[in-house]
Amino acid sequence: MQIVFHLGAYSSDVEHLAGGLMANPEVLAAHGIWCPAPASYRATLREIVSGLGGAVADDATQERVLDLCLEGAPSDVRRLVLYGGNFLSAPERVITQRGLYPFAGDRVRGLVNLFPEDDLTFCLATLNPAILLSNMLSRQSGRRSYDDILAGQPPETLLWGPVIAQIAEAVSGRSFLVWANEDMPFLQPLLMRRLAGLPDGGAALNAENSLLTQLVSTAGMEEFERRLSALPAAERYGAARDALVAEVLEIFALADQTEAEVALPGWDQGFVDQLGSGYERDMRDAAAIRGVELLSVV
Repeated sequence: MQIVFHLGAYSSDVEHLAGGLMANPEVLAAHGIWCPAPASYRATLREIVSGLGGAVADDATQERVLDLCLEGAPSDVRRLVLYGGNFLSAPERVITQRGLYPFAGDRVRGLVNLFPEDDLTFCLATLNPAILLSNMLSRQSGRRSYDDILAGQPPETLLWGPVIAQIAEAVSGRSFLVWANEDMPFLQPLLMRRLAGLPDGGAALNAENSLLTQLVSTAGMEEFERRLSALPAAERYGAARDALVAEVLEIFALADQTEAEVALPGWDQGFVDQLGSGYERDMRDAAAIRGVELLSVV
């Protein structure tokens, strides 16, 4: 069995990828792909992995988990896509006194031990720390303060490199895909295919531009689709599409969707820009980690 774990991260646009796949039921059925809703397996999966305590699951446990995840699936499924923003931690444990996702390696090692003989792929979407913190504060408002969320960590020390290195070690040579969530409008068609195990290119998938549709005006999407369809089929993915997405975002972006407001205590634009520059360096360094395939805009 091929099993794909989209690990998040917290507040990334994982739903656009999974929802996009599920908008293509005929394609999924033809290729033996099953993408169940996380609510059907999330709690039980977490309980079983925790109960293993780092041990390798026996055959009965593996069969129990597969039966749960494949409930309602056709009999010929060959690829299972599991997703969620909290595989690496509960929302309240994204940042602790030990840093960003300090237990990521242990969490992923538990998933590896759950299916030790299967063909596993792990995926991670990172976020600019400024956006991550802003999302956490808005989503956890009323329950946790800014200081609670940071857990004593200076924002500039929230680096993805150590998280990615932990996961790369835990997957032990299995496929590990990483991308910046900020690149999703550009990468969504490619990412949907990679999660589904489909070859690059080919016929367009339904909802493969769902995030871009949310970010630009109706006129912008009409312009995008008109100009994309005018390109030769071989050029509709890659550099030509990236340039077109960038142009449409520049001209037709909806301000309330694309201009992320970072309003955090004591921050000014200079500090936000500093974090953004650090994030770019962090991702360049992460690309050099052995076992990591970093997907980025051409």
